Amino acid sequence: MQKLLNTVQAAEILGLRPNTLEIWRHRHVGPKYKKLGRRVLYDPADLAEFAESCTILTRRPSGAGNSASDDGGEHGPE
Repeated sequence: MQKLLNTVQAAEILGLRPNTLEIWRHRHVGPKYKKLGRRVLYDPADLAEFAESCTILTRRPSGAGNSASDDGGEHGPE
């Protein structure tokens, strides 16, 4: 098992403020965490899983890399 991280350490890894993680815990959203007594701890693997789940797939802008005859419409996957 990897070393568990406190809220400040977890927030630093995710690029967030510790308060954001506290608010998310209160709202039951955000990365998984563990409670050991009063301590709130995060597993680095859970932080990585959470960050991956936030990935948004985008499409290439219409016209990007296409010929001048492009009509600017939407294109399916190539």
